[in-house]
Amino acid sequence: MRFTRRRGGVVTAVLMALLTLMLTAPAASAAVRSWSPDPFPFPTNWHCADQSRRVYSCLINSNDGIEQVYKAVLVVDNYTAVGYQMTAPVANIWSTPSPAQQIQGDSCYASALSAGYSAACYGTAVKRSTVCATRPNAATITANVAVSFGGTRTTVVSPALAVNC
Repeated sequence: MRFTRRRGGVVTAVLMALLTLMLTAPAASAAVRSWSPDPFPFPTNWHCADQSRRVYSCLINSNDGIEQVYKAVLVVDNYTAVGYQMTAPVANIWSTPSPAQQIQGDSCYASALSAGYSAACYGTAVKRSTVCATRPNAATITANVAVSFGGTRTTVVSPALAVNC
């Protein structure tokens, strides 16, 4: 098969399309998560903190039968009479001691939230072994969440849970 100018143009077009997809795709380490209904009241294995009872940062502590499993959750309540737009929402897990190190990072889709509704965005589950492999001296972990409303950024950190790697 001879390489012709026409085939060369097709190959170039395909390579440019793949390059464009690679450059515009989110980072492989950060998943983009969907929104779900708010699970209020929070289960007992959820460790939550709130910002003016509007944005909650929760760290779920569960067990898969072998080891502890953790998940960050961003919960947003809209008890107003109007809807609002949520932009750049994230649900991350960080470890201490200082300097803090990010263990898992997830973003949630930018979305509108209607008046009188609540929504939750669940991060990716992380096992204790992964926390300890990423940060061998991790003492505690927290869920750190953030979301913007009309240009104002709200951040909330959950209570710390001991992991003692």
